[in-house]
Amino acid sequence: MAMNDAEYKEMVKVSGRISRQALTVLRSLQLPNIPPCYHVAYEFCEDSDGPLKKKIDALEGSPSDVLRDVQHIYFDLVASPQEMELLKFSRRFHQLAKVTATSVQDGQTQLKEYASYLQKIKPYLINGSSEKVLDVTTLLIKETEAVHQYAKELEERLNEAGQKIEILQKEHSRYREQANRDPLTSVLNRAGLEEAFDNIKADPDCFPVSVLLTDIDQFKQFNDEYGHLVGDSVIRVVSSTLRKNLKGVDIICRFGGEEFLILLLNTSHKNALVVAEKLRALIEKLRIKKRNSNEYLKQTTISIGVSELCKDGSLIEAIDQADQALFDAKHEGRNCIVGKQ
Repeated sequence: MAMNDAEYKEMVKVSGRISRQALTVLRSLQLPNIPPCYHVAYEFCEDSDGPLKKKIDALEGSPSDVLRDVQHIYFDLVASPQEMELLKFSRRFHQLAKVTATSVQDGQTQLKEYASYLQKIKPYLINGSSEKVLDVTTLLIKETEAVHQYAKELEERLNEAGQKIEILQKEHSRYREQANRDPLTSVLNRAGLEEAFDNIKADPDCFPVSVLLTDIDQFKQFNDEYGHLVGDSVIRVVSSTLRKNLKGVDIICRFGGEEFLILLLNTSHKNALVVAEKLRALIEKLRIKKRNSNEYLKQTTISIGVSELCKDGSLIEAIDQADQALFDAKHEGRNCIVGKQ
């Protein structure tokens, strides 16, 4: 880690206190504990005299009104650039859908007017003279051609809208991928973790879920001795090794600078300790070379804290437990695993 044990212990203490305060704020405002609300509350509690203070103090109205305003605050002051791109995409999509719906409604209006016109000329076709029938038939042909032309134009507009929707869908997939992935390691970031966990919660077969909080030991020394680019390479190698040795359904997220959070689905605490030990041993065996050199870096090791999350449990509390276990692993000498239940 890029801090000593005392600093790490203080960080755990402070972040835990802020997290509890954030949950208290959510309860006081009658807000759900969803990512945007929690992010706003956490940022507010971390700096209660910052730019969020006036916004939070001004909140009023029904719980639904407050929720709407907090979501606006999130996108205005907290959300990442990738999330803002997703918001812009959503607005563009809704605008396109509105234009398409308007075109369809116009088409329906045109057809209704044409049907009404046919009803009006029906008596002339039945009772009129041959000359009148001819005149009406001529008008009928003109109206039919006009409706046909409008239908053709509507079809072209709908085809164009369909092509735009396909392009927007591709953009949406790309933005979501960018928003949910860590650019250095390509594993999930915290936003991606939250979305993945939402899917996990919806499937009871995923539980119990074991939480592994993994940290590269004495990582600051890599940066100090070899430089930050080498440090980034170490993070990438460790991330790749962890990811390749998990089940396909398991989740890995870059949780901090050199920390990785792993969710082992349908895995008991006992079995999670076995997996954690396997991962620790694999990292210990790594031999990483400096780029453009045959020089090996010093040995890379990790410490892991393990906890278990049941179906009705809180992910935040499970992470906090794993964090405490990780702190104990560091205190016990690093390069080891500690579990807490």
